Amino acid sequence: MNEYIRISIGTKEEMKHFYEAMDAVLPEYDKKFGRA
Repeated sequence: MNEYIRISIGTKEEMKHFYEAMDAVLPEYDKKFGRA
């Protein structure tokens, strides 16, 4: 299952940080590699 990553649930603050980071990273990832 190389198409997936595992994400462990953390505290609300940790999850807020995670979502902010993903919002910053995914647009550039989509430009380079796209997502299905």
